[in-house]
Amino acid sequence: METLLGCLAGRSQCLTYFEEQGLVDHVWEHEAAGPGRKVFALTARGKQELNLSIATWNSMNNTLATLRRNDRTHDVV
Repeated sequence: METLLGCLAGRSQCLTYFEEQGLVDHVWEHEAAGPGRKVFALTARGKQELNLSIATWNSMNNTLATLRRNDRTHDVV
């Protein structure tokens, strides 16, 4: 997570990092007019990491919601 937050300075840096980690692959698409462009897609490992991150985020969110509910019940006089 720290590495991810550290790469948020630039989209290109993040995509390079993800590619080095095997989380994304890219292909070049060429149109008739204009320059080519890199198109990125998640790899199988990238999808696994995404699902794990979503599950972790949801768990953390649920824990915080429980703490907020418990805090409100203690404030009632």
